[in-house]
Amino acid sequence: MVTKFDHNLVVSENVELVNCQLLVGAKHLEDKLSVIAKNSSPNASPVQLLVGAKHLEDKLSVIAKNSSPNASPVQLLVGAKHLEDKLSVIAKNSSANASPVQLLVGAKHLEDKLSVIAKNSSANASPVQLLVGAKHLEDKLSVIAKNSSANASPVQLLVGAKHLEDKLSVIAKNSSANASPVQLLVGAKHLEDKLSVIAKNSSANASPVQLSVAKKYFSSLFPVP
Repeated sequence: MVTKFDHNLVVSENVELVNCQLLVGAKHLEDKLSVIAKNSSPNASPVQLLVGAKHLEDKLSVIAKNSSPNASPVQLLVGAKHLEDKLSVIAKNSSANASPVQLLVGAKHLEDKLSVIAKNSSANASPVQLLVGAKHLEDKLSVIAKNSSANASPVQLLVGAKHLEDKLSVIAKNSSANASPVQLLVGAKHLEDKLSVIAKNSSANASPVQLSVAKKYFSSLFPVP
């Protein structure tokens, strides 16, 4: 008896497997980030935050390695929807205070991330994949704005910026020429979550002059091409 090979069934099963990996990974990271945030003192030092970041970074590496390098738009949409739902919960429970400097920094950071996604996407990346990336970054900006302290000190933000810059450099150097949008989105989420945590745990003493200096410094870190 000859059994007909159902290619569509195999593809469907593979899609579900990757979706499951992404959903489990996202939930795991969310739980870890929540634990770090809850256990951090209001004046957590950059060193403490970096230790937490390293732990999350290790977990993200596992997710990236387990993700298919050719994730389909359908898989990306499922992952994005899951993150969007989680972000909605975070946003509702967050503070609504953010300084203009933090918003500008977040906007520029996300803009750079989108540029990285575009440059590192395969030559035949579909418009749907790029749109998913854009939506993901837009959601991140909203979360950063709502989770930011109204008076973050420039010194703490500068330390955070340097850390993010280093991490972005590592991601870029270690990414293959055709790194999948899923892998890049995971990296972007890691960096944006770090910025949110740093901002939330920052000091509440910053003058307009200090904020202006910080803004100029960030502009030098992330020049507009």
